[in-house]
Amino acid sequence: MWQSIRQVILETIFPPQCCHCKSLGSLLCNDCYQRLEFIPRAFQPDAEPPLDSISVACTYKGGAKSLIKALKLKRVIGIADTLGWLLHHTCAIPEVDYIVAAPANPKNHAQRGFDPAFEIARALSRQNKTPQLSLLYRTDATAEQKQLNREERMKNLTNTLVCIRGPTPIEQKSVVLVDDVVTSGATMIECARVLKNAGIKTVHGLAVAHGY
Repeated sequence: MWQSIRQVILETIFPPQCCHCKSLGSLLCNDCYQRLEFIPRAFQPDAEPPLDSISVACTYKGGAKSLIKALKLKRVIGIADTLGWLLHHTCAIPEVDYIVAAPANPKNHAQRGFDPAFEIARALSRQNKTPQLSLLYRTDATAEQKQLNREERMKNLTNTLVCIRGPTPIEQKSVVLVDDVVTSGATMIECARVLKNAGIKTVHGLAVAHGY
């Protein structure tokens, strides 16, 4: 209760600003939301296993790009709630057992102090009432994926992801794998391979945006 009151007071004194057009009122104003280039159906980069499907809310342009950059570069962690809401209300998310985040590069995670995809996944978990599990971890600070072509991206991630098994049974379970941006699908595919090797039956990829 007190946290909600505190938030109302803060937003009254310091109203949120649209990350794209800078108008006051919300982190993504209605005009910028309406201009997002939504992707109406599942986007499947190569439709190859072990990833069963991949769905994306919109293209990496305009308001979506501004939101993601503000989350990752300016560390405005509250933006994750907006992106989780965007996924929940614009994507046909399958019913699954758990929500899992694609893990961040350890170097970036240390610099930011948080994992953007994990925060988006947490927000989505609250929205659609599906439990979140922390299953994936990147062991090496590899080269930035955005600097590489698709073949290089796949090689860059090989043997750098591990599945951390906790007390929750995961054999034959289904998951939605969440990331902020998908380009070639290499990260999602490698994450799905590791998850399925650990016993997960079905992996549906879900990203806020597609593009560079």
